[in-house]
Amino acid sequence: MTIKICSICGYSLEDYVTECPNCGSRSFDTGNIFNMSNRKRKKSKYEFMDAW
Repeated sequence: MTIKICSICGYSLEDYVTECPNCGSRSFDTGNIFNMSNRKRKKSKYEFMDAW
């Protein structure tokens, strides 16, 4: 599953969205569900799965 992550607020979006509904940004990071970028702190994919 491919998603886009807003680089301003971190909101995760569908692939086809061009503007963040949360903050209006048009700047995105792309990733898959297991390696979403977290600018403040990198989490391993296992930590991320545990967070659910």
